[in-house]
Amino acid sequence: MKNLSISLWFALTLPLVLAGFLHPKKPTNVPVNFKKIAYVNSISSLYGPSILESLGIYSPCYDIIILTFWMPNYVADALNVWANIHSYLGTNEYGSTNSEVQSYILDTMHANKKQLFISAFGATGNPSGDPIAVAE
Repeated sequence: MKNLSISLWFALTLPLVLAGFLHPKKPTNVPVNFKKIAYVNSISSLYGPSILESLGIYSPCYDIIILTFWMPNYVADALNVWANIHSYLGTNEYGSTNSEVQSYILDTMHANKKQLFISAFGATGNPSGDPIAVAE
């Protein structure tokens, strides 16, 4: 009888539990200006126009894209791709220099209400000295 009670309890409650997982309630208190942030460290495609998708400029999911990493003497990871974007694209479709392609990307992002930021230092950088001088 005890096993029947446990089985009946599971049979009655399992659909209720699963309903919460399959159809979760959407939050009702999310502000209208809520921002969704993508932190881009590595690029899934390192050559061709698909890099633009990897950078998130066409993503409907994110409002803010942060590229990693700026260091005082060099750039690394996704920011290295950004700094050398024209050579990675392999086409002049979006511009014929890094600056032109970067302008195209920024214009596209801004037209879609997105912002682009860079992340500085990472785990390996140790900023020191005047923070204003470092930022400049």
